[in-house]
Amino acid sequence: MVNNAGTSAYGLFQDLSAADLMDLFQINFLSMYVLAGKLAPGMISRKSGRMINLASVWGEVGASCEVAYSASKAAVIGFTKALAKELAPSGISVNAVSPGVVDTDMMGRFSNQEKEEISKEIPFGRFTTPDEVASTILYLAQDAPSTLTGQIIGVNGCYA
Repeated sequence: MVNNAGTSAYGLFQDLSAADLMDLFQINFLSMYVLAGKLAPGMISRKSGRMINLASVWGEVGASCEVAYSASKAAVIGFTKALAKELAPSGISVNAVSPGVVDTDMMGRFSNQEKEEISKEIPFGRFTTPDEVASTILYLAQDAPSTLTGQIIGVNGCYA
């Protein structure tokens, strides 16, 4: 199972309405929680399975002007680590992939100049590609040792 729904909210935290905050948490965290709850019983009965959640480097270190997004992704990280402990006795691994800045439509609000400035802050010197995130997910789904669980795998060019 791969939980890959996500949205962002950019701006000062005091400008985000409670409804917008709830929508963001609904998409970024609660949908993952509900889906895991629906699929876990089958995995438990088979004594095997892999859950892969999409977190974010901002859930690990926080980001100015993305407080709600950072908090929702921090919830994903806590959920991943706790659920991994709960499901490990049933042979189920639970991990998260934690991308940094990925070259996707979510970066569309930034100008080319802003993107260039952001990429200068990344030690690797560029944004992560969607293919790099996908290959990490594929590794966790197919090739990773089954005891690799409760981990947050950073794919971020050493951003954090």
